[in-house]
Amino acid sequence: MSKTAMKLLLRIFIFLFGIVIAGVVLLFILGWAASYALFDSEPQVAAYESTSLEDLRRIKHLAIDFSRQTSPDAVKRVTLSERDVNLAIGHFVPRQAKLPEQTYFAAQLAPAERANVIASALAKPLAKQLYEQYRNQLQPWARSLAEKVVAASTGRWVNAQLELTVNADAEQGKWLSVEKIKLGSIPLNESLSRDIAARVLREITQREDMALAIESWKNLRRLSVEDTKLSVEFVIPERGGELALGGIESLVLKPGEQELINIYSRQLAALPRSGALVKVIAPRFEFASQRSKQSRDPVAENRALLLALARRYGGEQLLTMMDSGQQRFARDIPKPYTIYGRRDLAQHLILSAGLSLIASQDVAELFGIDKELSDLLGGRSISAWDLLADKAGLRLAENATLSSASAIDTQKWFSRARRDRQILPDLGAEFDYSEDKFGPDELDQLELMIELYLEQHPALRKRS
Repeated sequence: MSKTAMKLLLRIFIFLFGIVIAGVVLLFILGWAASYALFDSEPQVAAYESTSLEDLRRIKHLAIDFSRQTSPDAVKRVTLSERDVNLAIGHFVPRQAKLPEQTYFAAQLAPAERANVIASALAKPLAKQLYEQYRNQLQPWARSLAEKVVAASTGRWVNAQLELTVNADAEQGKWLSVEKIKLGSIPLNESLSRDIAARVLREITQREDMALAIESWKNLRRLSVEDTKLSVEFVIPERGGELALGGIESLVLKPGEQELINIYSRQLAALPRSGALVKVIAPRFEFASQRSKQSRDPVAENRALLLALARRYGGEQLLTMMDSGQQRFARDIPKPYTIYGRRDLAQHLILSAGLSLIASQDVAELFGIDKELSDLLGGRSISAWDLLADKAGLRLAENATLSSASAIDTQKWFSRARRDRQILPDLGAEFDYSEDKFGPDELDQLELMIELYLEQHPALRKRS
């Protein structure tokens, strides 16, 4: 081979090698740029809003107001602040949607007809999920770039922002329109934003875990934003004339759960209208145990049983009962059964269990504390027995639905219960009615004492 040919081949080799090096450098730059533009060191939304006692009181009055509304077209109306909306997001989204770990949402309401939805997610799980989903569709160079982006996502966050227009006069279901999406520091144009929003919406409508959200959306009649408040008009459909917990629970239960609750409700309706709660609970948990052997879902059976009991206790009037200004309504609430001869203890236990299953333990516990503080403001003292029954109800609901093993253990214990102390610890004579009077400064000590009593109870101690 001539020297000229050798030089030509060498130049070609150097040129090709340069292209490869440039390609590697370009991939590195693209990966770095993508990670820098898409990923942030901190989340815009670091956690869901948690409910405070003050929030609870405000929401309680909203719910009472809501429950009194009557209209020929059965349309309910409620106006929510930005914080109310975010509390609702924090309650419903984690429970109803299967999301990557450490994913959070929040809403911002503008003065008029506009709103923003902000989402923050830990980048690594999200990047890995997307990479695994689409890796086989990528060209080798794109796959290499994607791998670099996944590697760069460790310890980083993805922040996304949707800018929405809220048109109250649009046709039903089309009140919201996406104006712009921003991913990290990358703003997308209107056309691309709407295309992405449409794709996401199509995926949402195909997901089983979003069935409840889709059904709820169909029940909306109008949405509007004004003065940083969201006004909502909607209907609550009946299912065969039966609404668990007076319609409140129907907002968070799937149709199958409603039907299961109705099975237990029909059983309870055939029972005597008074007597010891233990005589009602034992055969019902035995029934749940037998059904669990067929359904293989003891958690669902226990959940349905406790919610049916809550309905039996007038669960639809729960919010009204706990309002200090609505004492006349409290007298009308059913109190069919007793613990230690007291109807109020059975009521506290069952309603707190039911509320914790449709809301959360924290919310249910706050309701119990709020009730005691309302009593205090009304001239009554805080009751250790009432607090015990509230917390026992929370623990019963928790253990009955924690896992299949815990659910079965709960069924075994309560199906064999024959005495009051087997469903609620006995505080003893030192806490009889005349001595059961405490002030707010003693609340922490009371709660600690009650926790010790619960930990000594085989079925109500906390399980891991």
